Amino acid sequence: MTEFKIEKNVPMPKGAIKGRTKWGPWRELKVGESYLLPCEKIAHNMVQSRVLQSCRLERSGIKLATRTCPEGVRVWRIK
Repeated sequence: MTEFKIEKNVPMPKGAIKGRTKWGPWRELKVGESYLLPCEKIAHNMVQSRVLQSCRLERSGIKLATRTCPEGVRVWRIK
């Protein structure tokens, strides 16, 4: 059985810049604004899924919509 040592006063490492994720700055969007995530056509479905999943996992109350375009995936804030 593994024993775990509980420690205090260990600073948390700095994470991602607030308001930005790997999948774009969706936290900074106001309703009606959008941004483009450039990607290859073959990756459109994966990118759309990841953007929406990252928003949903944070339970931020933000609602996004995504659409593919020739340059990549466009993300809109709708709520």
